[in-house]
Amino acid sequence: MKKKIITLIFLLAIVFCVSTKIHYTFGFNAYPYLFVLFLALIPPLKSRIYKIYDTFILPILMISLGLSLFIPKISLLYDVDNSYYNRFVITLSNIGFLCLTLYILTFAFSFFYIRIKNTLKSLPKEDFILILAIGLILNIICAIYISKNLTVYYWDTAGYWKITRTIMDKSSSLVDFINNVLYSVKHEDYNYIPIVPVSLFYYLFGSNRTVFVLSLINFYTIPSLLLLYYFIKRFSFENPKTTFVLSLLFYPYIYYTAIIGFVDVGGIIISLLVLILYFNGKISYGKSFVISMLLALLYLFRRWFLFWSVSFFIASFIAIFFVKDKKLKLERFKHLIFSGFSFGFLLCFYFWPLVYEKLLKTNYSEIYKAYSFSLAFDISLFLNQIGIVTILSFILGALFALYKKKEEITYFLINQFLICFILFKLTQSHGQQHLLLYFPSLFYFTCSFISFITQKPKAKIFSTALGIIITFSVVFLPYGVSDPLDKFKAAKIIPGIRLQSEMRFDILDLISFKKKMKNLCGNDKKFVFLSSSFYYNYDTIANLESSIGFDELDNSFLLYNPQVDLRDGFPYVLFNADYFVVPTPIQTHLPQNTQLVITIPAQLLLNNEGFGKAFEKIEEIKMIAPNYEYITFNIYKKAREITLEEKRDLAQRFWEHYPENPLFPSPLQFE
Repeated sequence: MKKKIITLIFLLAIVFCVSTKIHYTFGFNAYPYLFVLFLALIPPLKSRIYKIYDTFILPILMISLGLSLFIPKISLLYDVDNSYYNRFVITLSNIGFLCLTLYILTFAFSFFYIRIKNTLKSLPKEDFILILAIGLILNIICAIYISKNLTVYYWDTAGYWKITRTIMDKSSSLVDFINNVLYSVKHEDYNYIPIVPVSLFYYLFGSNRTVFVLSLINFYTIPSLLLLYYFIKRFSFENPKTTFVLSLLFYPYIYYTAIIGFVDVGGIIISLLVLILYFNGKISYGKSFVISMLLALLYLFRRWFLFWSVSFFIASFIAIFFVKDKKLKLERFKHLIFSGFSFGFLLCFYFWPLVYEKLLKTNYSEIYKAYSFSLAFDISLFLNQIGIVTILSFILGALFALYKKKEEITYFLINQFLICFILFKLTQSHGQQHLLLYFPSLFYFTCSFISFITQKPKAKIFSTALGIIITFSVVFLPYGVSDPLDKFKAAKIIPGIRLQSEMRFDILDLISFKKKMKNLCGNDKKFVFLSSSFYYNYDTIANLESSIGFDELDNSFLLYNPQVDLRDGFPYVLFNADYFVVPTPIQTHLPQNTQLVITIPAQLLLNNEGFGKAFEKIEEIKMIAPNYEYITFNIYKKAREITLEEKRDLAQRFWEHYPENPLFPSPLQFE
């Protein structure tokens, strides 16, 4: 009896505090939904405490609702000091936040612990040996590839490597590390969640490039392969082991993305867990809640995975109509609605600043307009990165699955692929890493095709030989092109991706150039590198030493200039620069009319116009770019302060292209 009373009081405190947190933060009544939420978490865990919780949940919530509604009125009636009342509410709010978090995490841990334990027991040792063998091969390939590289890493291939070094250096304790991660999730586009497991490798083995990429292989790629194998085995393909290995030969893309430094491959783990849970066994409210947690985590992991989460709900809804059992169809619908509300609740309750600033207020289709190309570009990217042969196996596998395996997952994966593609394309064109959104569908239907044709010995030999050719081509053959953009333009019979070691012959020139700028700037001067091409950009200079294995220099003398107009906005940093370096020809990686923040100031400096009159050219440095084109670095030094008229002139030049855009001030705003 005492245990029941203690449990009742504890649960009353949790519900009341959580209710207060929601009421205080959002100003709306969420009690009915909390009732459904807590009630839904009961069935999977059959312990006594949850049975007690289930029995008393309704009266507890009624009491909580009453207290929350009447406490403010009581405080007004008896003229309670507002400062004490606010402290009381904030304290309850924090306690409720902590209690709910611990409850959800405990529930999720219990949920996964039971299933992982049972799954690991069900897999034979031979299966683990297979995955470990593949993992060992990938580690060796990765180490060899990086050891032979002499290049500079930039943009997405370097972003999270740099973030890992930064957060580990500024986190003096585990508490600091956690606080930094949580702050980044709420406020930054590139949050720190993907590097949480990577940071363990950093702590143990150091910060060099090899350690970073090996951590991606071991924490993300190998677990992804294990889940892929279980996923394939779960859906009863013929000869699952053979089917998995042969299909993997058709998709070197899965490990290539990790080897070149994309943390995004970790999203495959989360998306596969969602699919396994959703299509494996009976659905329950507890499982639906865990699925909503995973979908929220997927969005937090990398923001563009939101397209996968949204397309999951839409495709699941469509797939329900293909379920023949009416009772099962109704159950699917109820649990899907519940998952959708839970997904929204978790994001709003824990990450409201992110939801408000990044989802509700930000128009991504506008700020990434520069990255929106033709439909032909996106299709060419698929055919280039995945290869015509592999895409053909995917299409044939989908047709075979529609004809032979008329299952809910078949309709789901086809619909989700199409819906996700359409939603993403409406926002921007795909990049190299964005193809990971479609990997579960691609791999599943290729497995469907391979499983079918390998039933015939001759077809099995042919598909094996073809898969080996694809994988060996990626590992051993050179690109055959010198322009990075050309690697994505044309469709390829086999994937256009290569693990050929990159050798930049201008490294020494870049080191000499950076030393010169460091000496010119001294301790108090700053310079801006007005360039944004694949070969020469801010990251090329900032990441130079770390990329080639040297100790990283202090880059405080190098100012970051906006690169893309509608994403970054007006280049205020230009007014703080003491030196400019302008390469000729002017360097951009997108159409120049979308990178005016580079081209306009560069032209003004080169032509000695506008604010460029305040600077004088002091030196030219000639070098040969990696694509064998001659390039000149023009160095400009500030001769006098920039006048108000020159600032307004610069603003006017941008205003003519982007009138009424809040990212670009009008000339009159400069005083």
